[in-house]
Amino acid sequence: MRYMLIIVILFYYYSCEELINIDSEPPSVTITSPQSGSTVSEIVNITCVSTDNKGVEKVELWIDGVSTGTTDKKEPYSMEWNTTTYEDRSSHTITVRSHDVNDNKTDSDPITLVVDNSTVHPAMVNIKSITYNQTQMKIIWEKSKDGDFDYYELFDSETESGIKSTIARITDQNDTTYILNEFDPSQPTWYWICVTDTFVFSTMSNGYLIMDNYPTRIEINNIIYENSSFIITWSQSPDNDFASYKLYESQNEYMTEKALIYQTNDKSSTEHVVTNIIVNEKKYYRLENIDIWGLKTSSSVSIGSSLLKIVFISERAKDTNQNIYLMDVDGSLQSGLSNFSKYVDYPQFSPDGSKIIFYYSENDNTEIFIMDIDGNNESNLTNNSARDEFAKFSPNGLKIVFGSLRDGNFEIYIMNVDGSNQTNLTRYEGDDFEPDFSPDGSKIIFASHRNPGGIYIMNVDGSNQTQLSNIWGTAPQFSPDGSKIMFVQSKDGIYYIWIMNADGSNQKNLTNDMLNRYPFQPRFSPDGAKIVFEYGNWNNREIFIMDVDGDNKINLTNSLENDINPEFSSDGLKIVFDSYRDHNNEIYIMNVDGSDQINLTNNPACDRNPRFQPRL
Repeated sequence: MRYMLIIVILFYYYSCEELINIDSEPPSVTITSPQSGSTVSEIVNITCVSTDNKGVEKVELWIDGVSTGTTDKKEPYSMEWNTTTYEDRSSHTITVRSHDVNDNKTDSDPITLVVDNSTVHPAMVNIKSITYNQTQMKIIWEKSKDGDFDYYELFDSETESGIKSTIARITDQNDTTYILNEFDPSQPTWYWICVTDTFVFSTMSNGYLIMDNYPTRIEINNIIYENSSFIITWSQSPDNDFASYKLYESQNEYMTEKALIYQTNDKSSTEHVVTNIIVNEKKYYRLENIDIWGLKTSSSVSIGSSLLKIVFISERAKDTNQNIYLMDVDGSLQSGLSNFSKYVDYPQFSPDGSKIIFYYSENDNTEIFIMDIDGNNESNLTNNSARDEFAKFSPNGLKIVFGSLRDGNFEIYIMNVDGSNQTNLTRYEGDDFEPDFSPDGSKIIFASHRNPGGIYIMNVDGSNQTQLSNIWGTAPQFSPDGSKIMFVQSKDGIYYIWIMNADGSNQKNLTNDMLNRYPFQPRFSPDGAKIVFEYGNWNNREIFIMDVDGDNKINLTNSLENDINPEFSSDGLKIVFDSYRDHNNEIYIMNVDGSDQINLTNNPACDRNPRFQPRL
């Protein structure tokens, strides 16, 4: 009995000792990184220190009071927190719960972290270029430099704000080019490149619009009328995607009921000739430049006109320079042909009407220029430091006779129409000037101040220089048939218009009944039966006409202002002149009897010195 009692006492003793040694002490835990108040992004390592007398079983990450299920059982303790699912600039409470081996547990003091992934998205890469030809389109973009790159994605859309469609996904970071074989640049299309990283953060590029540029606008050059044809030319298209030219013709400026008259796929073919054009006809033309995508650009409407042209001087440029202008005989299609900075004067057509010669004066030097009727191929023919003036075409248009001061006094020179072979014909000490060819081109008449002075005639090579009149005169000219010579002569301080036979005989004063005033600028009518001239004092000059024998003098203009520089049209039915009746010089035209006087230029600038184009 006594032994039984001892056993019970011992059992009780050891049982109490075991209860006294049961572990109830929780572990300690402290978050060491990151610091509370930090801003974090992407994957964050939460590190902590945890100790326990019996040993730590694990540490567990809690966010905003909710376990993430993320644990670590080995020192050093570190747990990853993926912040990419949280809103940017959101604040969160982080704690770590530590469990010891006896299932005692303790929470760390909380820290507060701010999530902001807005600055860790992949850097934007933009499309650098999109080029294309007829078969393929090449898209090139910038290379991503992000270390956590995952892939590129190429998108397109019909509009900048429309739904984007994926074209391709490229996982090679170095591959920054994509080729499209199916595309239509005539339809506007937007393209983007998006880069995505391993955290599925992505950044979209700026949009890149591709819409094929419309073809270059090609304008028709001034349409030339010659040989009953319109010569229509234009510049070559610079477009790489050129497909064709189309030329349309209409009977009106609105291009209604237009007809396609020419089409070509040859980019270098830039001329078309419209034949069978009759006199005094106008037609209207427009050129289309079309590319391979079907886009087209139309030129302005250009007018082909077989009406006679009038060349004249105008100061209508903004800087008031005088320049050469051209218009139709009805006053339409006024256009500038030259662009000089100083004084331009005395334009005249070549016998075939295709070229114009004129004077240009600057720094006390006058040169003779030539250009095509459309203003192209302008050239200084004389190119001499001395004055060169009084230019006239030979009847065949191959030679030009003129006066030059290059030898110290005015001499009569002749040259080819291109300015070559300039030859002094007169070689006298006195001034020789104002030359003119005979209608057959074999003779040249001129005014001379040599001793004795007067009107002289010579062969076209300068030989056989013969005095025809012994009184000082100016402006000698042959009649259209070459049988007469008309000139202006001064006698006793009064100017008169004289006429004589081509050999100098039968000299006759045609205006001796017009005293105390001054007749100037006489011109033969094309048939030689009439003479038009200006007459009056310096304040009021009028246009007169008379028979070739001086009879039937008629004042055609009868205005209160100066009317000067008359010239017959090639058919003899019209007279063009310039008038100050509108208080600035304007170009007028009238019938040969003085009726229907019409202002052709009607411009506030000074317009003067008109000359008719010959009609062959």
